[in-house]
Formats: sequence, C-alpha cells, structure tokens
Amino acid sequence: MRRLTIFLFALPLFLQLQAQAPLATMPYEIYGDFMIIPIEINHSESLDFIFDTADGLTVLNNITADHLGLKSGKKQKGTGAGGLITGQLIKHQEVDIGTFAIEDVELYVTSLNHLEMALGRHIDGIIGYDLLKNYVVEISYDDKEFHIYDSKDFQYEGDGQEFDVKLTWSIPHIPAKVELVNGEVLEGEYWVDTGARTSLDFNTPLVHKHGLLDKVGEYYTYYTAGIGAKEAEHHKGRVKKLSFGDFSFDNVPTGLSEAARGIQSNKKVDGIIGDEILERFNITFDYPKKKMYFEPNALYDKEFLVDASGIGLQLDPTQSKVLIHEVHEHSPAMEAGLQVNDEITGVNGKPASNFSLVELREMLCEDGKILELEVSSGGAKKTIAIELKEVI
Repeated sequence: MRRLTIFLFALPLFLQLQAQAPLATMPYEIYGDFMIIPIEINHSESLDFIFDTADGLTVLNNITADHLGLKSGKKQKGTGAGGLITGQLIKHQEVDIGTFAIEDVELYVTSLNHLEMALGRHIDGIIGYDLLKNYVVEISYDDKEFHIYDSKDFQYEGDGQEFDVKLTWSIPHIPAKVELVNGEVLEGEYWVDTGARTSLDFNTPLVHKHGLLDKVGEYYTYYTAGIGAKEAEHHKGRVKKLSFGDFSFDNVPTGLSEAARGIQSNKKVDGIIGDEILERFNITFDYPKKKMYFEPNALYDKEFLVDASGIGLQLDPTQSKVLIHEVHEHSPAMEAGLQVNDEITGVNGKPASNFSLVELREMLCEDGKILELEVSSGGAKKTIAIELKEVI
C-alpha cells in the first residue's frame, strides 16, 4: 500500500515533467544582431534561417529554392520593413525544426542577396510567425539555445516579467516609455523585433509628429534596407532613457526612420525595440495564450556599441569584397578622405578577408583607437589611418 501511495503522489509530477518537455531544443548562432537557427524544408539538409518576430511569412532565398528544386508559385507582393518586395508563393510545404515538423507552410520565395550583402553571409531564409502562432518559443540568450514547446500543456515557470501579446501585422508589440534628451517623455507601443539590427527605432510618423530630430542630441544620417534592395533614410541619435515594464536602459542609441512605406511608416505603433535590447533577456513567446515573458540575463548591463568611424560597410554583389557603402558627414572617415565604393582590402596589416563583416563593424566601434585601413580606390591602393571617435 505504501508503494502504491508513493506512486500516486509521484504520477502528477511525472506527467507535469512530460508536459513541459520541449518538442525541440537546438543551439543557435548569433551573427551580428541576428539569431540564426537550423531548419529543414521537406527533410532537406540543414539550412540557416533568421528567426525574426517581425516576419509574417516564412521567406525562402530564391537561390535555396532552386537548389531544393522547388517549383515557382504564384507571384505575390509583400511588405518588408522598408516597403514592398516581390516574390512567389509556394504552398503546402513542410518545415522541419529539430525532431518535429510544421505542416502545410506557405513559403515566400524572393532574392535575399541585398540582405546577404549587408549581413555579410549567406542566408537561406527567415521564419517567425509560422512558428510562433502555434507553439511556445523560448529563447535562452545565456545558453544560446532555442526551445519549442507544445502550447496546449505549457505553463511558464520562470521568474520573468509577463507582458500581453498584442499583434499588429502579425508582429508583437508592448507599451514602452522613452525620455528624450530634453526631458520630454513619450509613451507608446513598440514592436518586439528580433530581426531588427538596432536597440530602439522610432517610426516615421512619430519622428515627424514630435520633431524628434531636434530632441536626440547629435545625430548622423545613414540608409538601411530589409529584405528588399530599396533603402530608406535613417538617422542615429540617442535618448536619455527607454523603459518597459520594470526594465530601463540609459543613454540608448536610437534610430529615427524616414521610411515612407513598410512597417516603419505605421502610425499605430511608435517604433521598434530591436535585438540590441532583446539580447539582454531570456524571452518566452506564448502567442496561443497571448503572453510573453522577459527575464534579464547576463547581458543585461552590456554596454551599447556605437559606430566610431562614420563608415557603413557591406559586401559587393558577389559577396567577395568589403566595400564602403556609406561615409557619414563630420566623421573620422570623411576627414580621412574615404569614399563610397572604396574597397577595404586590409585592416591593421591583415587581409580584410581574415575578418567577417561583423568583426569589422565591431572594430569600427572601438572609440579612441587608431585603425589602419588598406584601401583600393579607383584602381589605386593606399593606406589610411583613422582615429576612431564616437559621432553621437
């Protein structure tokens, strides 16, 4: 009788542990500010996909689609962060993640070459809402692990702060408060976007409504694009404080959009909280229960990296050369005479090919250091030393 009693008490705990077991656990790679997870399409070889909470359709690189022998589907226009993009829909596909499969997925096939040029590596696709809408997704930035749970039996058991999931264009957003450098406070809704290479961004309508260019201190102008090749003007300054829930961050680098189309032209949502903030938490997304949970991790107090060169880098279309894509005004790069389309062939006496684009960008953020660049410009080669200094 005693054994039977012990068994009856232990059974609910056993069932609870079984219910909480993830459907899949996988390591992921952080490349720059992007989270790269391994998935398969129709039991293919492992493919590199960006996990992006702002992705409404599962996107497949057209080169990868050709490699997998997927036939062209119906032509369709879509909306990216910067505006309209054109691709083809291929219906009724299977996405395999770890040991389980998502059936009947619609793939949006388009060129990702421009994204790869900016990122500095090959990407097979992007996935977000198709995974999030039916499953619980837990991201552990501490362990660099990605856990997926059956939503029916999942119960959150961590110490994170709970937020309601509100969706606009299939993208989650939460209330946040921003204090500007002049002391003005703005409260609004901000997208939670794991695919945004930023800490905080203001959408175009908010920028214009409140004249924010005059309220973010010193700023510089740059251009950015998402999946599509069309670039939109942006500016980078700082805000005094960003707060959401019980969390707050001081002196946050902030983008100000001038995009006329896409998600950053949205009037109902004020901006984006991007991966430079999100990486400071372990996050659980539970869309079926309309909840998400933020738990601070070891990166919570990490210093924000800010460009100190005035150089915008990207690869050439063949993805074999490192090019200067932008030179910001009043920056060390402009003072040194660097020009758009100059090729960087060496850094501090080493070939540029020794470094990833991510590593090169990190080197350009080392305020106070002197960087020696070997540059090919108009067929002529030269060596230029620039003293790095934060421009905002």
